[in-house]
Amino acid sequence: GERARRRRGGGRARPAFDPTAYLRPVWIAAVVLSLWALWETASRGAVAGLGVAAAGLIVFYAVRGARTPRARKAAYAMLAALAAVILLFIAARTTSALDPIMQSSRMLARLSIVGDAADRSLRGRIIAIGAGATAFSDRPLLGWGPDNFLSAWGRHFDYEETGIETRFDRAHSKIVEEMTTKGALGLAAYMSVWAAMAWALIRAYGRRRGLDRAFIAIIGAAMTAYFTQNLFLFDNPASTLQFSLLAAFAASEEMRARAGETRETGAKPSRSRRASDAGSRLRSALRSAPAGIALSAGVAALMLALVFAVNMRIYAASLAVRQAEYQIQWEARAHFFQDAIETFPGLANYPRKLMAFDLSNSLNEMSDAEFAQAVEIAAAAGADGAADEPTDWVLEAGMASFFQRASTRDRTLLETAAAHVARALTLAPRSKESLGAQREQERLEKFFANFGGGTASAEPAPP
Repeated sequence: GERARRRRGGGRARPAFDPTAYLRPVWIAAVVLSLWALWETASRGAVAGLGVAAAGLIVFYAVRGARTPRARKAAYAMLAALAAVILLFIAARTTSALDPIMQSSRMLARLSIVGDAADRSLRGRIIAIGAGATAFSDRPLLGWGPDNFLSAWGRHFDYEETGIETRFDRAHSKIVEEMTTKGALGLAAYMSVWAAMAWALIRAYGRRRGLDRAFIAIIGAAMTAYFTQNLFLFDNPASTLQFSLLAAFAASEEMRARAGETRETGAKPSRSRRASDAGSRLRSALRSAPAGIALSAGVAALMLALVFAVNMRIYAASLAVRQAEYQIQWEARAHFFQDAIETFPGLANYPRKLMAFDLSNSLNEMSDAEFAQAVEIAAAAGADGAADEPTDWVLEAGMASFFQRASTRDRTLLETAAAHVARALTLAPRSKESLGAQREQERLEKFFANFGGGTASAEPAPP
């Protein structure tokens, strides 16, 4: 019996092997390293998300999770500690006694100036969010288009009033980004995803028990942290991966819940018997080895095709732009820029803007033949870019700058510059680039007005 087994095993039963026990140091190390990396980034939006999630998790534990008075007291103590940290930062804003501590870390220094006039980063983001919200009223239903926040921001940003030098191509708020670029419909779709994820976790928490329930609560806190930090930031490849993992977890919990409900009731999904039989035959066929191999091969081929059609073309286009930055003859640089434009037309305006800048800086090095070619290339790029992205005011300002400089060799090009200046002012009337192009246009027109007829190439260049 049990006593004999204990004698054979050395006097007592050996505990069962638990592989998860060996993973605990890994989890602890991952948490410590993640917190350290977060501290080093000095990202206040991420810290705000972490703080809100921690406070929410503690309150939730105190209300729903704590089973004993001692556990509730521990939760209240953690809340008090969190409140003390917040009060410490408030005190740091009102006294200089804590300055040595606050200046000892970049994160602490950035947190201590939240709301100050010196906090130009936060002020610029607030102004950008305001510009995006105003632009939403222009196109409330479908918005300005995905990744088109820069156009919306430029329409309502005032450089002379704000003095903000940063150009915002993102709203630094995911909610405002969705609202501005995709309108009310896009915002509703985005929020519905979060609502579905939250509902899936609520159902999972009610279904689970013990440590599984605690794990669901922690995942809920992670979702809260992500949503909160995105109120002040925008998505990037790393954060998009985190969102995908959270969404996948919520989806898996919902699928598990539905599978459990089906087993408990013994009912099949609500569909006709004919459709159900067809579905059963299809599932049986897909479970066979030949079908699995064929399906895997098809998915792999599709993924490779998508990688080549999208990612590789983007990479090739960016590589061509990078090659154009080397110190080589203009004719070779023009070939690389054109190659980048043709390789991936969807992002062609980016190399067009770089080409306009490069052309402007290379005018003095060009022969007359190269100059004529550059003017022709710039004119085509400006026309094609405006057709591809009619609201791209940065391209219009760049083309205006090129033709203004080119007018020092051919005065007739000043009229072309004026057309680009007018479009830039229409699209972004108070941006730094548009206002600068307008002032330069007025200066050149005044200068050339003092010379009468002829071309600029026969006269001294404007100062």
